[in-house]
Amino acid sequence: MKIAILTLPLINNYGGILQAYALQKTLESYGYEAKILRIKYDNNYFSLAYCKFLAAKIIKFRKYKDATYGLKYLRDTAKFIKKNINITKDIFEIRDFEKVLKNEKFDGIVLGSDQVLRPKFWGFKDYEKCILGLNDDLKKIIYAGSFGSKEAENLEKLKSVFDKFKVVSVREKSGVGLCKKHFGVEAKWVLDPTLLADRQIYEKFLCETKAENKIFAYILDSNEKTSQTLREVSERENLGICEVNDNANRISIEKWISSIAKAKFVITDSFHGCVFSIIFNKPFFAFVNEARGNARLESLFEMFELSGRIINSSDDVNLKNEIDYKKVNEILTQKREFSKNFIIKNLEK
Repeated sequence: MKIAILTLPLINNYGGILQAYALQKTLESYGYEAKILRIKYDNNYFSLAYCKFLAAKIIKFRKYKDATYGLKYLRDTAKFIKKNINITKDIFEIRDFEKVLKNEKFDGIVLGSDQVLRPKFWGFKDYEKCILGLNDDLKKIIYAGSFGSKEAENLEKLKSVFDKFKVVSVREKSGVGLCKKHFGVEAKWVLDPTLLADRQIYEKFLCETKAENKIFAYILDSNEKTSQTLREVSERENLGICEVNDNANRISIEKWISSIAKAKFVITDSFHGCVFSIIFNKPFFAFVNEARGNARLESLFEMFELSGRIINSSDDVNLKNEIDYKKVNEILTQKREFSKNFIIKNLEK
């Protein structure tokens, strides 16, 4: 059976790219042929990244005074995608989408994962048209879709999604209630694809990293509070910091994975930063990022019965508060089986 994966456009987001890679590899391990629908913005889509870089350089001149902008990290992610992900021809508009579906002759389609249930992130102008244009003969499921917050946004647009996809699973526990409340859909709570996949698919990317035996700080939205916390923890623990963010300090996907795997411990405000810490059984602590939605972290920590990982100051970073990874890995095994059964059952019926 040949399966198409429809997710958000793959550009430069570590988690967004790796969840697509993981879902493809997982479907292949189940015996399916899987291909990512390569949705792309127009040729100006790099401009936002450049604006973010300029803002960071101006506001935090001292910190980023030596940082230079280039397309290297975008080339790095493009290279990773080309080498590791099975993708279709580029899709810039609905006509491209229809042509790809016709030529590829897919048997089914999986919508997910990541925040595909958050219309303001659709960006690609024909995203809704693509969903509405799907042939009813295709087997269709939503896997680990995320609303991104505890509230569903733009219900009218989302209704069009649920009219096409009646078999639904969500990444956050809160999403189960939202599906029932607004769309009358009985959704299942499943693993993010990055957790669904076997750890071995990431280990092949491990390489040298500056974060080895240091604090690896992956902070999406750095501010004075997070910076002060990092400084205080670094001084107290007598450990150096390797900080990466989406504004100026970028590294390749391979080095990002390796930095989490080889760090002494991780401090992050990123959902996938926490996820990969769990995958590699690393100690980690997380800032709640209200702007990006905290439902993701709350749901993740509840699923794996993790407590004491949320931090508001350096006092909350307590290495004596160890994670029981034997218990976490047992839960992961159970959730993988449940999530696997959801996919296979609904693609095969």
